[in-house]
Amino acid sequence: MGINAIIFSELFHKLSRLFDRSVAMRRGENIISHPLVEWLGFERKDAKKASEIAECYALRINDAMIAQQALKLRVAIMTDNVKDFRKLSKLKIIALR
Repeated sequence: MGINAIIFSELFHKLSRLFDRSVAMRRGENIISHPLVEWLGFERKDAKKASEIAECYALRINDAMIAQQALKLRVAIMTDNVKDFRKLSKLKIIALR
């Protein structure tokens, strides 16, 4: 499983809404420290392509960055935001709900 800074930011935001800040931080740290979780870098060319995706598909830039990386790596994304990601027909989606 891979995670990048954008995904971690959104994950932490969700955890913070469910738990107090210290619990959210501990759970977030557990996720990024897990041996099965790979930290994914994000290059300048990826950001440029993500900007194009955001404009073309009317996506928030965070979602476009996640989509760009998944398309580049040819992996599925796990999300509860199927509605927005569904706009990209080549993107494999695993719905969380």
